[in-house]
Amino acid sequence: GVYLAAKSGLEQVLKFDSYSKMEDNYYLHTSLYDKVNDNLENIKRYSLLLVQSPHTSELEYNKPTFEKYIWHTMQYLFTTLETPSIFLTQIRRFYSCAECVIEAALRRKMSARQASIELDQIADSIEQQTLPQLKTSALNLQQNDIIIGSLKDADNAN
Repeated sequence: GVYLAAKSGLEQVLKFDSYSKMEDNYYLHTSLYDKVNDNLENIKRYSLLLVQSPHTSELEYNKPTFEKYIWHTMQYLFTTLETPSIFLTQIRRFYSCAECVIEAALRRKMSARQASIELDQIADSIEQQTLPQLKTSALNLQQNDIIIGSLKDADNAN
């Protein structure tokens, strides 16, 4: 009897741990999605400005800043390693390529029109591929009838 009770208890602990990790990953994916989506909108606005070929001072003044709080915080979270590497790679490339193109446009190493074209390509890639897949991945974490937020909610901690 003691063995069966211990085994049942262990199974419950492992199940809770698994569900808890799914919940943590869900929050990580949705936070990352929201942050990248915000940065994507900044890139699109800057690309529209570049089409007008404004003066360098206007480009510098309107240069988008990438909000990377979630991105930087992820390096300290164990759940980051449970995030599919394709998302991490695509988002890293998005930031790297966008920053490179913006700097090239500011330094006039690339025409504003060409920079706009390249930023649009970078934005399209992240918008059409990465973000929908990231959102789907987060929604898939809600499998097994888990109500996100229910595991750590104080009302459910009986």
